[in-house]
Amino acid sequence: MKKQVSSAKTPPSSAVCAENGSRLILSPSEHAQLLHGQDKARGYVFVAYVEGGRWREQAVKIADIPSVVEEFAGRADVYLTQNRFYGRKRRIVWLGQLGANFVDLDYHKTEYAGHNPYTVLGRALDILMERQIPPPTFVVFSGRGLQLVWLHTPVPREALPRWNAVQAELCQALEELGADYAARDATRVLRLVDTINSRCGKRVFGEIISGHIWSFDQLADEVLPLTRAEVHDLRIRRALKGKRVVVPPRDFSAATLWEARLSDLMKLLELRGQKQLPPGQRDCWLFLAGVAMSWLAVSFESYYRELVTLAQLVGSWTERESRQRFHALYKRLRMYFAGQKVEYNGILVDPRYRFRNETIIEWLKITPEEQRQLSSIWSEEVRREKDRQRFEEARREAGMVPREEYLARAEERRMEALRLRQAGLTYREIAERMGITVSAVNWLLNGHKWQK
Repeated sequence: MKKQVSSAKTPPSSAVCAENGSRLILSPSEHAQLLHGQDKARGYVFVAYVEGGRWREQAVKIADIPSVVEEFAGRADVYLTQNRFYGRKRRIVWLGQLGANFVDLDYHKTEYAGHNPYTVLGRALDILMERQIPPPTFVVFSGRGLQLVWLHTPVPREALPRWNAVQAELCQALEELGADYAARDATRVLRLVDTINSRCGKRVFGEIISGHIWSFDQLADEVLPLTRAEVHDLRIRRALKGKRVVVPPRDFSAATLWEARLSDLMKLLELRGQKQLPPGQRDCWLFLAGVAMSWLAVSFESYYRELVTLAQLVGSWTERESRQRFHALYKRLRMYFAGQKVEYNGILVDPRYRFRNETIIEWLKITPEEQRQLSSIWSEEVRREKDRQRFEEARREAGMVPREEYLARAEERRMEALRLRQAGLTYREIAERMGITVSAVNWLLNGHKWQK
C-alpha cells in the first residue's frame, strides 16, 4: 500500500505520527537498537563525532551501544556505523557483519531542494514501488536529506560483493532524489537520531516505514535485476559449449574471489603472529591487500582512506609513503571508475590488477601447512587435497564410506566366508550365516580370481 505523505515540517511531539500511524524514532538508543539489536549481532559499532575541532571515532561493544549513544543526545554532528566490525578500526579489512543496506539522499542538491522532507519521502516510496523494490525498514530525517535503511539478517563479509550490488541498485533507483554514490560503502557512518545537523541547525529524527527485517538473500532477490537462481542458470547457459558444461561455484565472481583472498591475507598475519609486518615483507603483502580491496571498492575516496589506514597499522607507512607506493593501484582504480579499459592479449579488460594463486604464494612464501588453513590461496597440490577431502565428506554425508574403509570391510567379509567354507559349510549355509545371497558368497570366495 502506498504510504500517505505528511505535510508536517517538524517531527510531531508524540511517539506516533498522527497522520499515518507510523512510529517515530526519537532517541539515540532506539535508533541504535534498531540497527544493531538483532539476536545474532556481533562485534563493535563505531560512534563518530567532532570534538575540539578533530574527528574522533569510538568503538563500542554491541551490548553497550544503547547506553553509550544516549550520552550524545543533543550534540552536534554525531554519526553511527550501519554495520559491525571485529576490529577496533572502521575499515573493510575488519568488517565483521553486514546488517543493513541504506541510501543517503542529498535531495538539497536536486530540484527537490527546499521541499518538505515528507514530500521527498513520498516520492522515494513511489519510485521504489514503480521499480518493485520493497520500502525501507525505517527512514532518518537528517536535516538536509534522508537516510533510507533496509534492515536484514546479519551476514559475514563474504557477502560484501552482493551487498555492494544491492547498494548500487538502490542508489541507481533513487538517483533522481540525490542518492549519494560516494556514501554507499559498508563502513559508512550516517547521522544519529536526536543529534543536531550543524549545517542547518535541525534536529535529526527517524520514523519506522515498514519495520520489516529481511533475510539478506530475499532482500537481494527483491532488489537486484536477477535473483541468485537466475544468475546461476544464466552462467550455466553461457558456459554451455557443445556437450561440456563448465559451471563456476555459486555466486563466484572476481569480487568474491578477492574478498576470500583478502580474508586469507588477514588470516596469514594471524598464523604468523604478526600485527605489523617486518621490513622486507611489507611491500608485497600490502600491494596484494590493496589489489583485493580494489575489487571491493565502491568509490576511490573510500578506497584511498581504507588503504592508507591499513598501511599505517600493518606497515607503519605514512600517508605520503602510501601515495608513493600505491601510485599504480590508485591509477588503475581511477581508470576503473572512469569506465576505462586496458588491453590484455588483444582484448579490452578491467584495468584492476589480477594475480594467480601461484604468484601470491611465491611472493609471500606461503607454506603448504599455511595454505591448508586458508580458504582460497592454494597451490594446485593443496587444491587437489582439499577436493579429495570434500569428496570424502560428501560420501560420508550420503552414507557412503571411504574407499579404503570399504575395501577393508570387504576383505574382512571375504576372510569370514573363506573360514566358513573351510569349516565345511555349503554356499547356501554361508549365505544364511552371513545374511547375504548365494551369489554374494560366490563373489567373496571367487571374485578375486576373476579380477586377475
